[in-house]
Amino acid sequence: MTDKELRSLNRVQLLEILIKLSQENEELKKEVDALKKKLDDRKIALEQAGSIADAALSFNGVFESAQAAAQQYLDNIERLNSECEAAKAKAEAEAVELIAEAQQAARQIIKNAKEKADKSNEKKSRKSESRKKGGKASRETSAKLTEDE
Repeated sequence: MTDKELRSLNRVQLLEILIKLSQENEELKKEVDALKKKLDDRKIALEQAGSIADAALSFNGVFESAQAAAQQYLDNIERLNSECEAAKAKAEAEAVELIAEAQQAARQIIKNAKEKADKSNEKKSRKSESRKKGGKASRETSAKLTEDE
């Protein structure tokens, strides 16, 4: 409406226009508020999406670190297991060697003991034989000694 048309209207008409415009203004304010709320919601959603994306990247980093740590743990376990197996094999080989040495030493001790026993038995046999033979000779020697006195 132009200025002329507005000037030609009476008060009631002007009030009606004013009321209409006020109502329209209120509706527009409500619509603006609703659009602002939607815009804020979208901003929040975008921020959250950014935060979620950041969090996902962050979690990916955490998961990658955890995966690397788990892999390192498994590698260490495998290495330690290999070292234990090698140490076990070495200990078993040393035990077999010690047992063989101990058995050899035992055989040598037994051989030496047998030889000593055989020599001792031989000496006893000789003494007993010499006593049998020497019994007569010793009696004769005793008799000679008593005669000489």
